[in-house]
Amino acid sequence: SDRFFVLLGSLVNFITYILGLLTPVFWGFFLAYLLLPLTDKIQEILANASWNKKDKTYRSAAVVITIILFCVGIVIFLSVLISTFTSQVQIADMESTTVFLRQIIDNLTGFITSITKELNKLNINSIQIEDAVQNAMNWLTSWGTNLGQGFLSSLEDIPNVLSQCLLIVIFAIWFLLDGANIALYWGKVMYVLFPDTI
Repeated sequence: SDRFFVLLGSLVNFITYILGLLTPVFWGFFLAYLLLPLTDKIQEILANASWNKKDKTYRSAAVVITIILFCVGIVIFLSVLISTFTSQVQIADMESTTVFLRQIIDNLTGFITSITKELNKLNINSIQIEDAVQNAMNWLTSWGTNLGQGFLSSLEDIPNVLSQCLLIVIFAIWFLLDGANIALYWGKVMYVLFPDTI
């Protein structure tokens, strides 16, 4: 039975690995599906243009224009997002942030002091409260450290993200250019494999 579970775990790891490799293909197909109406419309405009004397389809040109428009849209969106974020950071300058944090610390200190006094009046040991507060502060510090490390690791992973995005765009271009032939090919394959069901 142990061997069965080892084989099952290996099979699951293999399937997970294959799905990880195929992720850009799936996202490329999804992106091509979203951009297909725009591509078809641009192709129709180019095919019906007055300079088209040879009845060309202009599929490649339509795909290139669609991808350029998509990339321009992404750049504009990211520019607006980054400019909004940086303007918010500039508004919250360091001095006002320091004052704000000091006010929070003073308020917490005053609150803890008043709670400790009240507990001392009730003959409740304040050492336990101090330990609980210290544990809470340690947890907050650990959480902040982990958050910062996660942010830094995500920055380090930017090349991998960019390469994945490039692969997605490449597969989307492929699907947009040759999607009809791909569908026809796999239709024939399915017909050969399952002639009675199709």
